[in-house]
Amino acid sequence: MNESDSLPPAPTLPITHITAFPIEVAEFRDLLIRQGCWLEEQTDRCIIHFPASTTRTEIYPRSLSERFVIRFPSGIEIMESFDTRREKSILLYHRISAEPA
Repeated sequence: MNESDSLPPAPTLPITHITAFPIEVAEFRDLLIRQGCWLEEQTDRCIIHFPASTTRTEIYPRSLSERFVIRFPSGIEIMESFDTRREKSILLYHRISAEPA
């Protein structure tokens, strides 16, 4: 029996917003806006408000940081790594080919 066999299934929950490090890549900022997000950009952080029906599922097993997959209603997925010490998230876009044209 390996470790992943003993873990409970990760719940998928609605998400309304997160606090992240500033979004420095314009293409990623544009992607979030196209998905219906509203961004409150500040010098040291960005509060990202997600559209209705956006969900978040934790990735098990946990590592040093909590990791999640955020799924937009369109099917686009981004990855979130939550830095518990700084209480901010780092976002990664990991499925470029999934975005509809």
